[in-house]
Amino acid sequence: MALFNWSQKYNIGIKSIDDQHVKLFAIINSLHNAIVHQNSSMSVVQELLEELLSYAKSHFRYEESLMEGNGYLELEKHIIEHEKLINDLDKYKNRFDSGELKDLNELLTFSINWLQNHILVSDMQYSGFLIKQGVK
Repeated sequence: MALFNWSQKYNIGIKSIDDQHVKLFAIINSLHNAIVHQNSSMSVVQELLEELLSYAKSHFRYEESLMEGNGYLELEKHIIEHEKLINDLDKYKNRFDSGELKDLNELLTFSINWLQNHILVSDMQYSGFLIKQGVK
């Protein structure tokens, strides 16, 4: 069962980005399933955490390229936010890899909160601008 369900409230109106957000939801849900159903080995959790980090980086680069290519004035602010999120996620990965992160629910809570905030606050700020520029 999914922990974190996609709904239309997360739709920013740009299909390529919405599709990427759906993928991020799926990775977080897979991570949740691997943690909750403890029949998964820690290597599965590690692989999913690496996938989440890698996909988030790719997603952020894509968003930034759209913003840059369309002259979005708040690009630098968005890049700084992306860098902070990646750094925070990377810290969780390092803590997991070293065995320091004992409560994996902490990781799930962080992942859900940052993705919700990223979409509902940050992405909603630029979506109207990009849509007016013709980005679909």
